[in-house]
Amino acid sequence: MKHCKHKCSVTFRLWIKNRVIWAPSEWSTIIGNCRVNPRPYTVIKLEHSEFQNWKKLGDDQLVLTKTGLKMNSVRQAFFQKGSSEVAVKYNYGSSPEYDLCFNYDKGGRERQEKAVSEPEKINKQLIPISEMNKRDLEKLCKNNVIPARLHDEFFKI
Repeated sequence: MKHCKHKCSVTFRLWIKNRVIWAPSEWSTIIGNCRVNPRPYTVIKLEHSEFQNWKKLGDDQLVLTKTGLKMNSVRQAFFQKGSSEVAVKYNYGSSPEYDLCFNYDKGGRERQEKAVSEPEKINKQLIPISEMNKRDLEKLCKNNVIPARLHDEFFKI
């Protein structure tokens, strides 16, 4: 996986090396065209309202995150049949003391039905551009540094 990311990143940097990118609308074309073999990238454009906070939804519904459990650090976990109590150790020691004890109630059908919900939208509205940046863009358009065909895109910001 690391090799793939590195290769894609290098391909992208080489492809845009001697190109000028004037507007955000050009990025999808550039990203799509920076690879031809085995086929160009498929670029899916998203609006600001389509970004959703899946992490928060997962955290709210995952009981174990509320217990303070550090899942990556668990070395031993102890369960007893018929009991909802769980004990955890973060080392392989033979000490009788546990690092964390909690009750894990799976919940049953009611919890499973409650679990299905929509994640929150991250951006409920467009993120505003600062006045200073807006003035700079207007000046670049006025002086024709940015091509005239792209002026409308910048004035809509």
